[in-house]
Parts: sequence; structure tokens; C-alpha cells
Amino acid sequence: MKFLLAIFISKIVLTFSECPKHMVSNECIDLTYHYKIDNKVCASKCPSKFSKKCVLSICAGCNLPTSPKLFELEFSKSQNLSETFIASSIDAADKWMNPSGVSYILSQTAPLPTIDRGFYFAQTSSITSNQHYIPSLYFTANAWIFPYNHGNILTVNLNSQNYIEWRYDFDENGWDTLIFIIIAQNSNDDNENALKITSPPVDSVWKYYSIQINQVDCSTVYLSIYSEGTPSNMLVDNLFTLQEANFPSGNYLWTIGKSGSGSFQGFLYWIEARNDLTSAFWDLGKESSCYDNKYSDDCIACDDSCQKWPWCIRSTDCSICYATDCLTCDGYSAGMCTKCKTGILPYCCDWLADSCKSTWDSSGCATGKVLIDGICLYATPDGSSDYSVPIISVDFTTDFAGVYDPLITSTSASSYNYWNSPESTDPLPAKMRGLYFIPDTYLVAPINLCHTFSVLMWVYPISGTYVWFTGNKILIHSNGAIDVTFERSNGTSISASASLSINTHQWNCISYSVQYFYNGISTITPYIDALPEHPTTIDDCVFRPHSGGSLYLGSSDFYGFISYFQLWQKTIPSFMDGMNYFNCEPGSSLDCLWNCDYDHYFDGSSCEKCLVSCKNGCVRADSCGLCENDLCLKCSSFSTNSCILCAANASGSPCECNKGYTQTPGKAECLACYKFCSDCTGLLYYQCTSCISGYYYLSKANVCLSDCPLGYTKSTNECLLKEDLVFDISLSSISGIIYDSANSIPVITGSLDKFYPNYEDDDPISAYLRGFYFDGKSSVMRLPEYKTYVTPKLNIGPIFMISIWLNIENENSSLFSKTDISNNYSTIYAIILSSSKPALQLLIKDSVVSIACQAPLNSYKWSHLAFLVKLDGNGNTVVMCYINTNPDPISTAGFGYFQDINLNAATLIGAQQISQNIGNFFQGFLYEIKIFNTDYDIKLLAATSCLENCDVCHVKGSCLPNCKIFEYWEGPEYDQCSKCNSKCKGCKDSRESCSVCYSSLCETCIDYSENGCITCKSNASLMNNTCICDTDCDNSAHNETTNSTDPTFFVTLLVFKNNSLSLNFSDPLQNSLKANIIKIAIEDNPDFAWELEQINTTYYSIPMNIKDKIKQDAIVNATFFDLSQVRSIGNETLNSSTVSSKLNKYDPSPDNLVVAAIASKATAVVQSAVIGSIALSFLNPNPSSLWGLMNCLQILSYLSLSGIPFSDKMSQFLSNLNSYNLFPNFFEHAIDEKDGNKAYAQALKYGYNTDQILLNQGDDFSIIIASMISLPFIIYLADCSYRLVGKRFKNLFKNLKYSFYIRFWLQCYLELGAAAAVGLVKLKSDNAIQIVNIVICFGVFSLLIASPIAFFYFTYKNRYKIQRNQRNFALLYDSFFYEFQTEKGFIYSLYYFVFFIRRLLYTVNLVFLCEYPKTQVFINIICSLMSIFYLIFYRPFKDRILQISNLISEIMIGVIMCATSFYLFEVSSSIISGIENAIIFISMIIMGAQFFSSVSIFLRTIYQIIRHKIHRYRNDKFSIHPLQESKVVLS
Repeated sequence: MKFLLAIFISKIVLTFSECPKHMVSNECIDLTYHYKIDNKVCASKCPSKFSKKCVLSICAGCNLPTSPKLFELEFSKSQNLSETFIASSIDAADKWMNPSGVSYILSQTAPLPTIDRGFYFAQTSSITSNQHYIPSLYFTANAWIFPYNHGNILTVNLNSQNYIEWRYDFDENGWDTLIFIIIAQNSNDDNENALKITSPPVDSVWKYYSIQINQVDCSTVYLSIYSEGTPSNMLVDNLFTLQEANFPSGNYLWTIGKSGSGSFQGFLYWIEARNDLTSAFWDLGKESSCYDNKYSDDCIACDDSCQKWPWCIRSTDCSICYATDCLTCDGYSAGMCTKCKTGILPYCCDWLADSCKSTWDSSGCATGKVLIDGICLYATPDGSSDYSVPIISVDFTTDFAGVYDPLITSTSASSYNYWNSPESTDPLPAKMRGLYFIPDTYLVAPINLCHTFSVLMWVYPISGTYVWFTGNKILIHSNGAIDVTFERSNGTSISASASLSINTHQWNCISYSVQYFYNGISTITPYIDALPEHPTTIDDCVFRPHSGGSLYLGSSDFYGFISYFQLWQKTIPSFMDGMNYFNCEPGSSLDCLWNCDYDHYFDGSSCEKCLVSCKNGCVRADSCGLCENDLCLKCSSFSTNSCILCAANASGSPCECNKGYTQTPGKAECLACYKFCSDCTGLLYYQCTSCISGYYYLSKANVCLSDCPLGYTKSTNECLLKEDLVFDISLSSISGIIYDSANSIPVITGSLDKFYPNYEDDDPISAYLRGFYFDGKSSVMRLPEYKTYVTPKLNIGPIFMISIWLNIENENSSLFSKTDISNNYSTIYAIILSSSKPALQLLIKDSVVSIACQAPLNSYKWSHLAFLVKLDGNGNTVVMCYINTNPDPISTAGFGYFQDINLNAATLIGAQQISQNIGNFFQGFLYEIKIFNTDYDIKLLAATSCLENCDVCHVKGSCLPNCKIFEYWEGPEYDQCSKCNSKCKGCKDSRESCSVCYSSLCETCIDYSENGCITCKSNASLMNNTCICDTDCDNSAHNETTNSTDPTFFVTLLVFKNNSLSLNFSDPLQNSLKANIIKIAIEDNPDFAWELEQINTTYYSIPMNIKDKIKQDAIVNATFFDLSQVRSIGNETLNSSTVSSKLNKYDPSPDNLVVAAIASKATAVVQSAVIGSIALSFLNPNPSSLWGLMNCLQILSYLSLSGIPFSDKMSQFLSNLNSYNLFPNFFEHAIDEKDGNKAYAQALKYGYNTDQILLNQGDDFSIIIASMISLPFIIYLADCSYRLVGKRFKNLFKNLKYSFYIRFWLQCYLELGAAAAVGLVKLKSDNAIQIVNIVICFGVFSLLIASPIAFFYFTYKNRYKIQRNQRNFALLYDSFFYEFQTEKGFIYSLYYFVFFIRRLLYTVNLVFLCEYPKTQVFINIICSLMSIFYLIFYRPFKDRILQISNLISEIMIGVIMCATSFYLFEVSSSIISGIENAIIFISMIIMGAQFFSSVSIFLRTIYQIIRHKIHRYRNDKFSIHPLQESKVVLS
């Protein structure tokens, strides 16, 4: 391919003499050369624009010009071909004309003005100035030029000698180039010597060139050629030694091109000459780079039939005139026409205009025509010209109507679909589809359109031709194409089309803009989904519809939907509002446009076929009704509140069934509710919403009951829930009648209300801490109605939950039952045991249903049993069984609901009424029964995480004593029991009297407490519910009481895996427990320490710090010295002064040795790797691998500061990875650790004993102080007269001044940030040291946050300097950028921005989210992925070795971050051990990768040095680069 090159030949003939010849003592002494210029040379005359320097009319010098520009020719602004000259923009008197003196259009001896490229010069073209400028010693010529054939560009001639000559020519190698030649004359021998500089080849495009002559002193001249005006783009800069150069006086002739032949061929856009050294570049912009006889940016050649001088400017004809109706013209501009085909000169007006500025810029119109925006129209456009206000905007998905202003349905607006006397030509409304058009149905509106308009519609085409048309002017096809008929300026018509690709049977948002431009060009731009498609452009025309036209939607063959239509009388900037009008994707929901044909409906997920009988479509599956409300027979729209006529037994808007009626699903009819419902949502019993008189509505079940269950209150005809718990009985008292705590329902033991100590045969037996014991033969308890106990009755609702604590001893029995005595003793409900499996029997409707649990209860063990009964929403009663909180699957009891009505019934505990007798007796213990009116949380009733080894326990964790009736609980374990006296029928302790009262003086008691006595034995008196001996009382009874142990509450000592202890009291304590009344003792007396921490009133934690070995199952005892200080809130005494437990095996020695070994090895490996990298970095030109190693070690090291539960082994390994800083901490000798606050737990684990930043990271501050102290010495040594020392320390000072502190902040960023964050955790300021610490920490952390922001701003602001690697900038800030490929762009300079952000997030995550280890792991992984992404996708490092090593390291760090997640879950110790070994191994890989990169760079450097030495040895000659400066000395 041929290069289009620019050549600049500057030939200067100068006269010289030796410096002393004309100048002595800096003064010009020669009478001929007496004008001193710039104290450098002597000249015979001042150059142009210079002024004479005169003193008393004696002129002996020249002043430098204030306005040095000689001329400036702006060829791009001259488009008149009839002119004979072009004037300089500096001086109108400076006229440049061709030698023939004729106009441009007549002769090729003149250059030719063009419409867009300045002047075109043929090889015979030239222009010459009528001014005779004298060039100066400081000379510049600047030009925008596009040459493509050789020849002269500029010459300056005096007396037939060219002093300045600018040519486009070949160089010695045959390349098109710029050449600058000087013909210099030496005053000593009068010989002329030709001096020449040549530029490298240049691109043949528009380019800005500059040349300069610069007289530096009396013997030196610089000649320079610039491209694009900046020194960095300098092409050639040659130095010549001249002596007193000057231009002789005379009338210089300035010529552009060359007369006759020999001119360059090409375009000249602009040129200037100046008597100074200004070559500032200005941007030309986008100009055509076409050769002659071509037009437009695409460089289209004019037709062969067209003239070549001047050439055409468009494709339609050969004319050069702006107006197409212009026959002849003087130039390219609009007002240069000299003869028109039609219209008025000089613009050739539109045929409807009576005056104009140009064809399409009318200023007046013919009679009856309307002027709009310079266009004459047939009629005034309707509506608003404001493009933001459409003249039509219609949503067809709204009400049925005959008028959609201004559109009407076919011929009459008063008749339309539906139910409004529709005509056959009326379109059909379709739900969420707007209007459905079939052939010959349409909407119409009379309208006068503007010459520019926009239209948008949502259309669902099925088939047919036209969707929208206005006469024969506009046709929008169903396939999305549009045809528009335009009108030319002479009144003839021309049609144009634009296409869209849209789909049938699918919604499309299509829109079109017809736009007119003022230069006579119109465009049709189609849009699909508000995005423009390829526009159609039509020249010399305008859309101009005739008056009285009409707009039609629909046509003779169109099938489809239109849901939305908008029309504007202007082009609008965006159709996005119309695109988003429905605010959702069609077919995505019921509220969006339906993607369904007319005979389908949308069910929320897909289009379904309507019934065959539906002639007008449908909106649902089961009917042809078109109204949204299926009870509506006629409506005005598809919306809910638009009904005109409702079905029978329905009214309102929307239509609703009248009170007492409900709609049959899928049918437009209202039927009567269930018999007890006064209102309902369905026909079934559970669909009531209110009840008839005499019944009460239960909202939780939607049923009507004849009475409200217990726990509800009656309010008019409704049962309102008052309380969840309706029955709560604890069998822990000693009484024949127990009242439940919820509703005071009396529960009677046996047949009468007598009880202990005179048990009846059918009484259960009171069992201390175990409730009541039922013997399985006759023991029973009764609820009202029984004898005189009538109210309150236990009536359970249809939704309930029953909870029972029990310990069974027989397999088949009844626990709790209610029997209808008046109805054949039928069961209402019963909880029974069948082969130890619990079952619930319920009366539902007229039959009893039994639901059995899947698992049996364990005999002779405490169990928790619960049944949940509720309705499932379909009218079915369902039951769920819980055994020890474990649920069975839900079982269906049957259709109907359970109702426990007030009737003559027997409610029994421990047995069941069978006919007239009681049977099915329960044997075992019952401790507690609760009944709820709600689905109560089972976890609040029982627990399986117990303080002792029982199957189930109270939610506090205490187990019920597992002792038989002939035993009593001795403790402390829940199953430690002793036998009662053989004569006892149950007992509390070992007393022979078998008394269960606190005191043996008590005859009867209400409970087991000290103050529970009711009556006393003989010779004893009752005082404050306590029995006291009379004077003649037998003290044996008293002695029996005092000698007996009476533990009314107990404590359990628990041991955890790490051998920490806890004390768990069965009841809350009156006062907080003190450590000084407790002694902790361990078998074999190992060395240990312990603390007492209160968690709550029943739970105390005892952290243990054991320093010696502990054998497996070693006994640990907790002894209470003073039991009087350990009493419950019920003033109960602790059952024992000593509790014991067994410890786990513990051997601290092996772990400690492993941890120490790991820490030592980690330190050794890290220090070896760092020292090795430092050593290699001194030998390498690039120490980046050292920085990479230190950065990786920091990231890994600070992991141990997080809340992740690392083992001691892992924590020690990680924290010792940061052991490479060996610089001493000056502040350790000045600050006492005690003055600060103790660091929090994780910081202590990492190695921070305090929150003082100057102690934790003082070595970094010490480095800064040391560098500041050394700075004056380095400055002093930098000025040392001994060159070697001075040079070394001067370089050291430069690095210390800039690079050192930048690199220091980069490497200490994470360290100082972590230490500052630790110092901000507690924020205590009790003394001056703490206040100073807080201030320093805030300052450091502020710098931490500011660094990424400042770095990003700094990098963006200086991005061009960074990309060009400017020397001065690089000297200051290259530490940030020297490692990276910054020349590729801004993003490659941001490595340290990612670096800062990653470490800032890491610091905040490690310290402030310590309590959320899962969140910490997640953020750590995200940060690693961010760095990996940046390294993979941008590859910022210049050095491939560094890129690979850093990428490997980041990937390995990411793997470690993922591996730490295993610590958050319960996994085996072997897995954790494997994970830790993997982390250590991967850490070694990271250090190895970074160290290997140092070694690789070192070896590569050695190889390059050796190779360079060999190369120099083999090459004898040194070649100069073509762009390097060359120096020529005149002899």
C-alpha cells in the first residue's frame, strides 16, 4: 500500500561572517549590518513584525514582535468559486491570487475551493501573496495538509532565489518524506553548502506539520520538524553551526503551490507563517480523507459524466450547487445560486412557499398554506407541538367504549362491544390484550398530521396486511414495515419504506419516528422495544399530508390485538416510557399483557383454550363470561368494580353473594350457606364467617359451635380467644383436691376428697418429685361434673394441644378420658396406651376415630407425650403425636371437627368410664398435664438436651428422678434412689414413720415444704404452718425430723470436653453465689486455676486452666462451705454440700511441644525466604518479588486475628508468618503495657497483649523515626566532594525522599491498619497514654480509609503522565507504577488501588466482625476472588514471571481462605488435622513461588548481561536510530 507522506523542504540562503566581524563587545559595528537582533546577530534590516529599537533617532536594534504572525489562510472558510483571491485573516490587504488572475472555477492554475477539505491544489495550481514579508531568525510555518503527489507547497523567493522552499518529495531510499534543506554561505570562503534533514516516512492522512528555524546564538541554528505540534512527536531535530545568520532585505515573493507545474497535489485546510517559535497543535476534527473528484466520508467517486473541475457534491446529479433546484451557482453555499429550475433566487424556494432563505427554509407560504418550522404545510397540524404531550394516548385495556379520544369505533361512537348495540365493524375488547381486530373492524379519527411525527403501539399481530394507515400517505404493515409517501420541493411524490422484524402471535412494542432535517433530508426510523433499527433517509423531500385526512387502526384483512397507542406531532427523544407502560414482561403474570390468541385465556402460567361455546373469547376456564367477577352478567370493563348486572342472590360492585349465600366455585350463582352459618365463604361447615343465632363463631377454625370452649369468651355471636393455656395441673402437692392453675378446675383424687395420710382405695399415691402414682387397679382422678363439683368444666375446642409428663408401668391403659354418659357411654376423647403405644381417640361427627403414635413409650422411664389436634383447611381434623419432642407425621382423623360440648360426661385421669363402671386403669406416675387452645411450641414443654443422661427433661435441663414408688430419690444423680421402709406406701426419705411431710410432727400437709403443715401429731402445736413440740412432747419425733435430710432442691456439676465446669441448680438462688464459699478439688491434686462466672440465677460457669496431666475419669468435687448462703428463692436447702463429676483426659505437654515446634519452624522458614529474597533483590533490577512475598505473608499471618476457631497449632503457625521484621521497637522502653487496656481475646491469641498501637506495631514507627534521623546525614553526604560518595548518597536521598516512604506505606498498610483497629475496639481513656493511643489509632485508620480514595483520584488525574512514563513524574511516584503495564491504559495502573481496597476490607473484617466467623470467611473468599479476577483478566505486571508468581500466590491464598471454613463446622479431629497440614503445605508453596520468581529474575538478568557483552564484542560499529538527534558542523 502506498504511504501518503508529507515533505517539508526548507531551503534557506543566509549570509554569514565570523562573530567578531560584525559584533564587538556585544554591539554591531558594521554600517551595513547594524541592527542587533536579540543580542545574538547583526542584520541589515529588521524582519517583518519586528520593530526598530531607536535612541535619539539612531536605530541600532530590532525589538521582538508582540504579534509575530505574518499571515494565516483559512481555506476551509472559502467556498465561493467566483473569487479571484483569498485574503489573510490577519490582514485583509494581504491577498493571495493565482497567476492568471481569474476565478477558481475557470482555470486549474488556481487552487479549487472544496465543500469540506479546504483548497485542492492540482500540480499546476498556485497562489501568491501581494505582501513582501521578511522572515526572521526565529521562523515557524504551521499547516494542516493532506498531500498525495510530489511538488512544492510553499516557497519564499527574492531576486529569483528561493530562500524558503517547502516540497513533498522522495528521500534517498525512495520513501515519501519531509526534507528541510539550508543553503548556507560561509563568509570566509563564500562557498555555499547545502544542509538537509529528512523526516521518517509519515502516514498519508490529514496531519498538522510545523517547521522551525531557531538561531540559538551567533554560531548555532536549530532546524526542527514537528508532527502534531508536540516535542514528544518531533520527527527530526538537526543542529547546524552558523555564524550571524540573517535574511537580506528586499521584496520577498511568497507562493503556495507552484505556477506552471511542480505544485504538490492534495488539499490544504489551513496554513500560517510566524516570525517566532510557536508550533502549538490544534485539533482539526474529523475531516474527509478523500482524493479529488470524490465526495462524502465514504469517498464516493463522482460519475464519469460529471465535470472534473469542480467536481460533484452528491450522488443525485453532477451539480456543485447546494440546492437541488439550482441550475448554476457561484459556490457551494445555500445562497450562491445564480439560476433556479423553479422558485426564487438565490435559494430556489419550495413550491408552496412565496418567499424563503433556501429551498427548505421558507419564510412565507402561498395562500391557504401554513408555515411550520420553515416548511409550508397544507393544513395546521392537530394537537400540541410539544413532543412530551402526545395528541393521542390510549390504553385499550381499560373500559369498553365507543370513543377512545379522538378515535371512535367504526361508524358510530354510541355503539360498541359489549352489550351496547355493537356494529359488525366494531373491534372486540379482550382482557389484558386491548382491542381485537378482525377484517373490516377498525377505529378511526380525523386528523391533520405534522411533517414530523412519532407513533408507538403495542401490537399482537396474527395475520393480515395493514395495522394502521392514513389514506395513502402512511401504511404500517402487520410485519412491522412502514410505508410513507413524501413530497419533493416541486410537488411530486416519492415513497419510502423502513422495516422491522417482528413476530406474529406475540406482543411487540413498535414505534416509528418520521423526522425532517432543515437541509431537506427526511428520515424514517423504526424502533422495536424502544431500540432503533436501521433508518431510511430520503433527500430533498418532506412528509406533507393533505388536509382533512383520517387515521385508521385496523384494515380489511388484519387479525390481531392493539393494546396501547400513542401519537406525537414531533419526534421524541425516547420511547422508553411507552415501552415500560405495562411495567412487566408480557405473559409473565395475570396483570401483564396476555400472550394469548382471542379464543384463549391466561391462567397465570400459560394460555389455555376457552370453551368451544365461547364466541367472544373468555377470561376463565369454566365459563364464557367476560366480566372479571364471575357473578357479574354485564360489565363496562374487565376490571373488578365495573359490573352493571349481577347474578341472582348477588349485589354490589363488585358483585358479591348476599348475606347467607355463597358462590358455587366455577359457577355464576349464589347458594345458601351451611345450616349454622349466617355468612360464609363456601358451602361446608368449616367455611363460616359468622353464625346464626344460638351459635358462636370460632375464627381459628371457621366453624359455628353451640357453646364456646374453655379459654374463650363470648362476644355477641363469636368466641374470642382469651388464653392459650386452659388446663395446667402439676401433681406435686399433697392434697385430695388439686386445682389447675389456668382456670381453677378442681381435680378430685379417688371417690372422695380425702387423701394422705388416709388414702382411699382409689386414690393415687403422692410421690415426692414424681407427681402421683397410679396403681393400675383402682387409682383415678375426676374432673367436674362429679358430685358437688360442677364448674368450671373442661370443654376443649376443635383445635388443642395436650402435654403429659408420665412414667408408665403397664402397657394398656387410659391416661385421660371423657365419656358421654347420656349417650351409651360413648367416648368423646381419650388418651390411651395400647401395647405401650399412645393413641388419641376423638369423637368426630358421629364416630370415634383413633390415631396411634408410631413409637411406644419406654416403661419405667420418664417420657413426655403430646398430641396436637387441628383442622387442615379442607375440613379434615388432623392429629400429630410427639414423643419426647419427636413428631410423628400428620395423621388425618377424618372429615369434620371435634366438639367437646357441655353434656353429662365423666372426665377421668388414670382410667376410663366403661358403661357404668370405671376400667382401663393406668399404672405409673403422672407428673404434669397441660392443655392449650393453640399449636404450642413443643420446645417450650420439654427438651432432649439435658444436664444429666435422661431421655427427656424440663426445658431448664433438669431430669425427673427415675425412682419407683417403693423408692425415694437420694441424689445427686437423677437415677440415684434408695428403698423406702417396707411398711411405707410411698415415701419421701428413709423415715420409719413413712411421713412425706417436711416435719415428722406433721400429721397432714399440703406440700413437701417446711411451711406446708396442716395438722400436727399429738403433743405438737401448729404455728405458721409449722408443727412445734409441746412441753410434754415426745422429742423422738422431732429428733427424727432434725436428723433426717431434706433436700428440697439440688445442684448438678457438669464437665465439658475441655474440662471446664458448670453448676446447674434446679431452682433459682436467693443470692448470687460467691467463689469464697466453694472449693474445687481434683483427684491427684494437679496444678490448676479456676474462676466463677454467673450466667443466670440457676447456671454458673467455671472456666478451668489446668497445667498438669489429668487422667481419664479423674474425680472433681465442688464443696459448699456454708449451705446457709446457698438457698433457693423458695428458701429451700441444698440437698448436699458436695457434688462430684468425672474429668476428661488431658495432657498439655504434647500439644505445647507441637505448637512450639510449629512456631519455630514457621519463623525459620519465613526469615530464610525473606532474607534470600532481599539478597536477590539487591542483585535484581526489579525487587517486586520481595514485595509480593511480604504481602502474601501479611495476609496469611493476620488470619489468626479473626474469630475462626483455629487450633493453637494453627494460630501459632499463622501468627509467626509475620516474623520477618527484625527492626527494634523503640517504644517498648518508654511505654508500660499496664498503662493501656488488655487486648480482646482474639488479639491476645495473635500476640497483642495490649491495645497500644505503639507497642503492637512500634517497629514500623521506629523505622520512620530512624529514617528521619538519618535524613540530615544523607543530605550532608550527598554534597560530599568525593564524587563516588556524593553520587551514591544523592541517589539514596532521592529514594528516601520519595520511593522509600511510598514503599513503606504499601508494606506497612495492613500491619498498621490491624494494630489501629485493635486499638479502637474498646476506646477506654482512663489516662493520657490511652488518650494518645486513641488519637494515633484514629489517625492511622483515617489514613487507611483515605489511601484507596486518594490513590484512585491521583492515578486518574495523572493517567496520561503515567501512560507516557514522563521522567519527572516517574522520579517521584514510580514506586506505585514501575511494576505494571501502565502504557496499556488506566486500569493497568490500579493494582495498588485493588491492593488497598482488599486490605481495608480485610482489616475491618478481621477486627470488627470477630463475633461472626462465618461472615469473616465469606468476606475473605470474596476479597481473594476480587484479586484473582483482576490478575487474570488484566495481567497488570510487566514481567511475566511476576505475573505468574503473584497469580499462583493469590489462588493459593484463596484456597486457604476456603479451607478455613472447615473450622466452623463439627468435623472430626482427623479432618481438621488434614486441613491444617494442607494449609501449612500451601503456605510453603506460596513462599516458594515468590522466592522462585526472585531466583528466575536474577538468572534472567545474568543471562541478559552476558548476552549484551557478547553482542557488543561482536559489533564494531554503533548505528544511530533514525529519530536520534544528529549534529552537523559547517567547515
